Amino acid sequence: MLVKSSKLLKRLYKNNQGIALSEIMVATAILSVLVVGIANIFISGQQSFYYVEGFTKNMQEVRFASDQVSRDLRSTIEVLAASETMFEFNGDYDGDGTSDRLKYDLVSGTLNRNLLNSDGSTRSTLAAAQGVINSASQPLFKYYDQDGNEVADTNPSDGIPDDLSLIKLVEFNISVDKDTSKSPNRGTNIYTRVQLRNLHERR
Repeated sequence: MLVKSSKLLKRLYKNNQGIALSEIMVATAILSVLVVGIANIFISGQQSFYYVEGFTKNMQEVRFASDQVSRDLRSTIEVLAASETMFEFNGDYDGDGTSDRLKYDLVSGTLNRNLLNSDGSTRSTLAAAQGVINSASQPLFKYYDQDGNEVADTNPSDGIPDDLSLIKLVEFNISVDKDTSKSPNRGTNIYTRVQLRNLHERR
């Protein structure tokens, strides 16, 4: 009986050789691939979330700016100054029957809406849009005459139209990215054309 038990134990010990080193390495490699894959999925999902969040903020910014500028420009009764990054005019923007002096200008990536006194001094300033990334090849403002032709500028370096009285329509084109450090680029663009209806000549 003891002899049989001893033989049985030897046979079990002989068959039980444990886990080979190669098997451990294979298992480790598979586990590493799984961990890397899960990490990449997590990172990709996080980037997608930040992209959508940033895009949404940029879209809200450009829509607010476009709506504000369009509403104000429609009230224009006199163009006082104009360039590719600035537009100053008199208009009854709040509908109270009194003419007000407004100026939009781009300063260090911020589009400011300035309410001016009659002497040109600033009464109040509101940031209409922040994170503006318009390049030199993308003017914030472009100007057109009664027939839809761009108003001539014989000195393109200053971006100032030759004859302000010809301006009957303004094209507003704005691009915004409130955080340019994030990748991929989430810059959002919107443009609109606003007819200065108080200046438009009836034919």
